[in-house]
Amino acid sequence: REGHRELRQERIGDQSPHARNLQADLDASRPVVACDRIGRRSGAADVETCAVEACCDVLGQLGSVVDAYGQCDHSDSLGATARFGEGDVQWLTAGAGIVHSEMMPLRNQSAPNPLELFQIWLNLPAADKMSDPYFTMLWSDQIPKVRSTDAEGRSTEVVVIAGTFGTTAPLAPPPNSWASKQSADVAVWHIHFDAGTSIQLPSNHSDETIRTLYVFDGDGVQIGETHLGCDTGSVLRSTDATVLHSSRGANCLVLQGRPIGEPVAQKGPFVMNDEAGLRQTFIDYQRTGFGGWPWPVDGPVHAADRGRFAIHPDGRVEEPH
Repeated sequence: REGHRELRQERIGDQSPHARNLQADLDASRPVVACDRIGRRSGAADVETCAVEACCDVLGQLGSVVDAYGQCDHSDSLGATARFGEGDVQWLTAGAGIVHSEMMPLRNQSAPNPLELFQIWLNLPAADKMSDPYFTMLWSDQIPKVRSTDAEGRSTEVVVIAGTFGTTAPLAPPPNSWASKQSADVAVWHIHFDAGTSIQLPSNHSDETIRTLYVFDGDGVQIGETHLGCDTGSVLRSTDATVLHSSRGANCLVLQGRPIGEPVAQKGPFVMNDEAGLRQTFIDYQRTGFGGWPWPVDGPVHAADRGRFAIHPDGRVEEPH
């Protein structure tokens, strides 16, 4: 996968983060199992996933101008299919098992097709690992956003994908998601800073909650006396109302949640509680193919002139404005 980057977290205290480049998986004991950053001309066909969730956030071209070609084509073994981008979020609960394809179409054959996509893997507790797979779309124009502009016209924006930010609540997550449980304290926020702006992250009431800040674009952010550069992340104390400042502008991703508190056994895209569960998952996939593959090719790509849409497993069609 071109532009593939993964995330490792480090605990920090006293709001003095220890910065590092992010080149390894998240600690699997935490609710966010992995975060993949995927650039344009990437494609993953026939990815088998079980007992986790994948939340795909397509950012397109960053900043105030959104690139119309920053899009992703989805197909899965439930029969769902979609084209999404321009700030849309696809949320897929793998549960008992699903095969899915995420392809990045080259819609413009004579110019670049820029794309930024984060695939965020959330673990599921044992009680929900065998839940029915679930596909949903959160369209960009429906996702709540918190915007603030100062007297000089400089702005910040928080895209509230999951988890309440201040008084702004997100759209509902899938029914069996770890994020659907209030006590899980899951949040996914995309924060944009114009140059010379600041924002204060809201505090929460549990010191068990793990909050990770990842700077993925721009010059970086300042936390107290510490500068976090691009492609760098830190774990923040979630009970503090941390102030972030960016002198030259930046884009950040905040991931947070309380640990599920169960053992974790992981092999590739399968995340279970023990080795016996992993072995059974491989047996189930070899036996059933997680429902089979209903599409004529491994990596379906929709027509170049097709706009954003989603066809759900029940046949329901969505076409955002």
